[in-house]
Amino acid sequence: MHLYHSKARRGFTLIELLVVIAIIAVLIGLLVPAVQKVREAANRMSCQNGLKQLGLAFHGYAGSNGDSFPNSYQFVTTPAPNAHAWGVYLLPYIEQENLFKQYNLNQIFAVGANATVVATPVKTFQCPSYAGATRIYTCPTALSGAYGLPTFQAAVSDYHVTTGVMGSLWTLVAGTVSGSSRSGALSANAKTPMAALTDGTSNTVLLGEIAGKNDMWAQGKKVSANTEQGGGWGDPFSGENWLSGSDTTGTVSPGTCVIGCTNSEPLGSTGRGLYSFHSGGANVLLCDGSVRFMSSSVAASTLCFMITKSNGEVITDAN
Repeated sequence: MHLYHSKARRGFTLIELLVVIAIIAVLIGLLVPAVQKVREAANRMSCQNGLKQLGLAFHGYAGSNGDSFPNSYQFVTTPAPNAHAWGVYLLPYIEQENLFKQYNLNQIFAVGANATVVATPVKTFQCPSYAGATRIYTCPTALSGAYGLPTFQAAVSDYHVTTGVMGSLWTLVAGTVSGSSRSGALSANAKTPMAALTDGTSNTVLLGEIAGKNDMWAQGKKVSANTEQGGGWGDPFSGENWLSGSDTTGTVSPGTCVIGCTNSEPLGSTGRGLYSFHSGGANVLLCDGSVRFMSSSVAASTLCFMITKSNGEVITDAN
């Protein structure tokens, strides 16, 4: 007679299963932020590389145009209405020669083949940290109609010209200085000779991140859709960004928050500040072609001094 001893297979108890699940949840909780941090670091580097390409493009343009940067935008009414954005002039220098050949500088940007070109997304102008579903917007009719323009669509740029500092912000952060110039590196309807950058190319901002347009964003939250102006690389309204700053909510201007509070530029108004989807600040392209990450804790006066091109300010804190 043979005796067989069977050993029952012991399974997990409910408590053991819950412990395993809890451990897995903790591991995932530790892993996800690390993955997000690595992804954002890669996006921030990619964003800086995009700005560096634009810096090379600006200098490529200058080398072919009498050592001068292009105008921030063209907007004339005589002898016939005509308008073009700064981004159009850079197309041949960012490997978009074919797109540039389709564009007619003798015709306004919002009609014919030009309208198709400015609605074409160009990766170089976009920061990968913005996860918007669409990167093409329709200009509000209240804005286009006010200037006698047809309604048009534009592909976005997350990088924009900083054309100067509004007097209201300048008075708030720097006081009234007799004879001071608040103008930035690029101007409307006129090229900027490199020699005019008397503050030094390494001390003057050329482009800054004002991401997420034409939607309004404040403190990381989307406030409204298609209520702002000048979000496109081929939209001439993107060439007029006189910074006025805001309060920390991004709703009241002027104010001393100039980095990270809002990307708002209400219709017919001025840009309030730099804005990005990076943590803690925004990237800027300087006139020498270098890129710098500007912390949101930088004094408003420091950014204002770096935007003006010929005031001779001493900049001591630009990090």
